Amino acid sequence: MQGISLCPLTIIRAPHRELVEAAALGGFDSVGLRLIAPRPGDPMHPLIGDADAIKDLGRLMADNGVTLFDIESCWLSPSTEPASLRPAFEACAALGGHYVLIAGTDPDWPRLVANFAAVAGLAAEYGLKVGIEPTSFCFLNRLSQATALLTEAGAANAGIIIDTLHMARAGETAASIAALDPRSIAYVQICDGGALQPPDTAGLMAEARGARLLPGEGVLPLNDMLDALPPGLKIGLEAPTLELTALPVNDAARRAGEATRRFLSVRAAR
Repeated sequence: MQGISLCPLTIIRAPHRELVEAAALGGFDSVGLRLIAPRPGDPMHPLIGDADAIKDLGRLMADNGVTLFDIESCWLSPSTEPASLRPAFEACAALGGHYVLIAGTDPDWPRLVANFAAVAGLAAEYGLKVGIEPTSFCFLNRLSQATALLTEAGAANAGIIIDTLHMARAGETAASIAALDPRSIAYVQICDGGALQPPDTAGLMAEARGARLLPGEGVLPLNDMLDALPPGLKIGLEAPTLELTALPVNDAARRAGEATRRFLSVRAAR
């Protein structure tokens, strides 16, 4: 079965070392790490600037057979200073990571494009790629915006991240996903969701950050959306659920991994 990455938001309370160990126990082959605070005050665990801690984490990952897939979450806002991200990119590269997840919250389109291009250029210095994630509660929430951003920024190391919850809540469909140039898609983050769509931005954020469902345990058209994607994309599980918050970290990772593999096994057998 295709390997799965455990996205940090799924068990955001877990420090980096604990997340890596839990990922291994849960059957994940890779992890994402939150090395950039989306907003001031968002949960973060120390690592940046600590060379010894980075080396120690790298050894732990190797010992557990877990690699680093991506780092999160660079929200491009009016106050973003691309150069300030260099330490996070250095840590990502030192740990063998591949992608930086980016969201767009800045409504000033020319500035958003310029900052995205600058961040992509900085990432390229470290051999990293960047992915723009249309996010239902952010300014950049539609695939058409993401496509325009890639075109205008002209970054060769950039692509679109497909998050199944954000796609559904923003009104995207399997057809709109299938209409994308397959070469423009970076990877996919999967989860499920309930039938009731939150009525406002605050509700969309609350659901996305803490009230998702595990794949196959909700009503989102996951199979249709995944069928619309090119084969072989890396899959990340981003599914912070109310259930997982009540479980010990290792148990939460096991539960998340089992549910995801079950969903993918049923999908493969169709």
